[in-house]
Amino acid sequence: MKGGEMVSLKTRYVGLELASPLVVASAGITETLERMRKAQECGAGAVVMKSLFENELNRTSPTPRFKILRHDSRDYKTFSFFSYEQASEWGPDRYAEEITRAKAELEIKIIASINCVTLNGWASYARKMEEAGADALELNVSCPHGSITFAGREVEENILKAVRVVREAVTLPIIPKISPQLTSPLNMVHNLKQIGANGVTIFN
Repeated sequence: MKGGEMVSLKTRYVGLELASPLVVASAGITETLERMRKAQECGAGAVVMKSLFENELNRTSPTPRFKILRHDSRDYKTFSFFSYEQASEWGPDRYAEEITRAKAELEIKIIASINCVTLNGWASYARKMEEAGADALELNVSCPHGSITFAGREVEENILKAVRVVREAVTLPIIPKISPQLTSPLNMVHNLKQIGANGVTIFN
C-alpha cells in the first residue's frame, strides 16, 4: 500500500503487458476457462494453457501416471514418486475454442501451449492458436525423460527447426519450453533468441 493505494504490479513479458508478474505454468489447473478464471481471481497476470499435443495418443491417454521409486534399502521406509501428466484431452478445434472463450471472458493474457511431431504440425497448430486469439505461444519442445535413441545434438537441431517453422508461421510471441538435459542450455537460449524466440520456459 502506498498512500492508501495498491502498488501497481504491472510488468512486461515477451512484449505483453501483464497486470501482475505471476504466470501460471501449463498444467491441469490451466486447461479450462473455469480454471483460468480462478487463476485470474487469485492475481495471475497470465496463464499457459495445458499443452495440446499433435500426437493423438497423448490426448486419448493423458492422465497422470505414478510410480513409486524406492531407495535401495530392505525396509523401504523412504520413497519418492515419479509422475508425469501428458496433454490436454482436447483436439485442436476444441482447444482453439477454449482460447476464444477465455479471451472473450477474461482480462489476463492467454498463452497457448503446443507439442508437435512434424514440422507441418508445428506450423498449422501455431496458426490455429493465433487465429483463435492466443496472446502468445509456448512451444513444448522439452523432453526431460527422453528416449536413449536420440543424440543430444539431434534433439537440439529438432528444437531449432521447430522454432524456425513457427516463427515463419505466426507473429505471436513464441516461448520454447526447453529441457534441463540439453548439453548447454545457455547456448540453446542464445540460439533460440537469434532465430526469433521471445523468451524461454525453464524447465519442464
